[in-house]
Amino acid sequence: MNKAHGFTLIEVLVALAVLALSLTASLTASTFYAGTTRDLEDRMLASWLAHNVMVETQLETQWPATGKSNNTREFAAQEWVVEREVQETPDDYIRRITVRVRRESADDDAWLLSRAAFFAEPAGPAPVVPASNNPNPGGTGVSGNNPQDNGDNGKEP
Repeated sequence: MNKAHGFTLIEVLVALAVLALSLTASLTASTFYAGTTRDLEDRMLASWLAHNVMVETQLETQWPATGKSNNTREFAAQEWVVEREVQETPDDYIRRITVRVRRESADDDAWLLSRAAFFAEPAGPAPVVPASNNPNPGGTGVSGNNPQDNGDNGKEP
């Protein structure tokens, strides 16, 4: 009797089943990693936006009023909801400011990021020093290094 060379139908079906399982696993893994990458990007952008809000708050010359404020901002070609909450602290000259950021399309409680910081009361704009009181007007602030400063014109004695 002749022995047939090749694969039987059962061997081919088992090979196809193993191939289908491995492809399904790799597709699931790649989908998971793509979702994770998107989530990391959203959190990074939210962190930058929260930092920007904190810096804007720090640069304000007015003491921020206590309470919550929500606004929508465009950042990195996307719409974001930013909530800033200002709270009093036991120290009258310090306030706690919490910034929360989420996508505009997300649920109301789906905040991507929450940052808190403490800010001291702004002292107001820096005083302007009149030009007549400036000991080195227009200079570099360094004296004694220029031979022309002491009148010898760079000549050796």
